[in-house]
Amino acid sequence: MCIEQKVEQYREKLIRITEIKKNLIDAEISLQKVMQELNLTQYEFKKLLNGELEEREAEVLALCEKTPGYIKNRDKKVKTFQKLLLQRDLTLKDFCKNERLDEKKVYRALRGLNAERDLETEKGIERALNVRIF
Repeated sequence: MCIEQKVEQYREKLIRITEIKKNLIDAEISLQKVMQELNLTQYEFKKLLNGELEEREAEVLALCEKTPGYIKNRDKKVKTFQKLLLQRDLTLKDFCKNERLDEKKVYRALRGLNAERDLETEKGIERALNVRIF
């Protein structure tokens, strides 16, 4: 098998797993919960996250589909932000360090917990991601 084919297979696996993770974010299901619900061993779970366990991916998607609509529709700003970080392969900590933002301020702005809107933080998030969230 040549290198180009392996790269293409890896890219397809990565896209599939990223889409599954986005569905999990929408359904507010943790990876630990997936492991428990599907009775996966640690080895099987690692293979699933690497895209090598295609037959179980349908079960994960079915688990996401069982989630009620009101759960999928709440906290859209936070979920959009988490998906954007996932696409860019960043963690919240790395994002905040790169953009010189406070983690707590970011979450307060995303969840709308501030008494007054923190426009500076909101603009910093949108500028860094080049996507309108607020």
